Amino acid sequence: MTVASVAIDELEQPLADQTWRFVAGAIQAVSGLVLSLTDREGRVGYGYSRVSPPPGTTMAAARARLAELTKNLPGRDEADLNAIMDDLDRRFPGYERLKSAIECALFDLRAKAIGVPLGSLFGGKRRDSIPQMRIIPLKSPEQMAEVGASLVAEGYGFLKVKASGDPDLDVARVRAVRERVGASIRLMIDANESYQPDAAIGSIRRMVEYGVELVEQPTPAGDIEGLHKVARSVPVPVEADESAQTLPEILRLAAGRRVASINLRILNLGGIRTTLAAVAVCEAAGIGYRFGASFGPRLLQAQTAHVASVVPRLGFAQELAESNHILDDPFTGFEVIGGMVAVPGGAGSGVTYGAR
Repeated sequence: MTVASVAIDELEQPLADQTWRFVAGAIQAVSGLVLSLTDREGRVGYGYSRVSPPPGTTMAAARARLAELTKNLPGRDEADLNAIMDDLDRRFPGYERLKSAIECALFDLRAKAIGVPLGSLFGGKRRDSIPQMRIIPLKSPEQMAEVGASLVAEGYGFLKVKASGDPDLDVARVRAVRERVGASIRLMIDANESYQPDAAIGSIRRMVEYGVELVEQPTPAGDIEGLHKVARSVPVPVEADESAQTLPEILRLAAGRRVASINLRILNLGGIRTTLAAVAVCEAAGIGYRFGASFGPRLLQAQTAHVASVVPRLGFAQELAESNHILDDPFTGFEVIGGMVAVPGGAGSGVTYGAR
């Protein structure tokens, strides 16, 4: 079918917890753009691009650039997605988040045009539901334990404890959470680059005593050898996140088996096609991968769930439930029940946009 019109809506979403913080700072709101592509039959495909956090551009600048990237879409057939995206890559290098929104909207529109779920475009789902993990943001050990207990009461069996690079305090945080939530809840930590390698090794060895099973990005993103040193030296798997923001970075990590797992996000990688390429790299290297948290509306989580449903395997638990603490979501139809998400049914992404 042919794209008839393009619409771009600004979306501002405050966090329910206005003290939510990780080592890089506080996050009080998420800003983004919703892209709508309408075909001549009135079907609409949706995509989303986060503008902030992190900072780096303004909403006005991002919207203007997305408008420029999409101005030639009317009259194009969404089935020509490869050609459309190749043309954008030639003319506008970079802008991965904006291109992700475009690609996802084209895929969503294509799936709706032929009346199938989004995941059917990539071979069909291998799983109907996906276990979810929730993040415990940086607070005092006691406050983090309270957050963890609240999340367990909601049905989550996996928790990610944020760390700040202070060994004694981070160990106290993990200990407090473990003592509060009990032995059955599975824990991982995310240090967001806050440790140097030797300090990370010592801290992780102490945290493992409290049942930590996975460690995400303990060292600075650019220090690949330091990350590898940590991965060789601790008794639990180490996962790359900030070190794995592009496909070449993922290939480098996988080729040297420098980590046990890669954190994947559709937004960071520029769309679904590159994300599936990253999955193939991980599969070929025999390392794990997970779909990490991307703050934004249910649309983004639903589209990620479709991708997660088709891949051969998934590690630990995924992070598609963070939209539950982000307010003013205009999308409905994607919910977390008992710590699990069901892969949406129906044509396309399986969510409804209430603003239209």
